[in-house]
Amino acid sequence: MSTTEAGQAGKSTFTKILHAIPCIGWMVREDTEANATNAAWFIGAWVAFWGCCILLFGLPGLILPALFMTFAMFAIMILISRG
Repeated sequence: MSTTEAGQAGKSTFTKILHAIPCIGWMVREDTEANATNAAWFIGAWVAFWGCCILLFGLPGLILPALFMTFAMFAIMILISRG
């Protein structure tokens, strides 16, 4: 058994698939397996990404993620209220 297989023995299938994505997997791996400093950089990178979307696409770059999060929060509230 190699060190890669030993390190991923306790991980779920979703986590293994998420970590295998080339551009996003390393950021998620660093965020989930490292210290709080990396979490701050991870959040900063997503805020910068959102800022770039706003600069490129204008108002739709600002409004579309907000509309998606409204739907996501409604879904979370419904799940919480169901118990």
